[in-house]
Amino acid sequence: AGQPQRDRPIYLVQAGAFADKSNAHRLAQQLSHLGFDAFVKEDTK
Repeated sequence: AGQPQRDRPIYLVQAGAFADKSNAHRLAQQLSHLGFDAFVKEDTK
């Protein structure tokens, strides 16, 4: 059971990279208020 196939590709844009989690969430919240589908993803690489 995988993800459903899309008719077209989607493109993702990274809007920032932060060492402090609260700063990342703050920007995501600001972008959400502007109507963007914003999320925070933790990367340990």
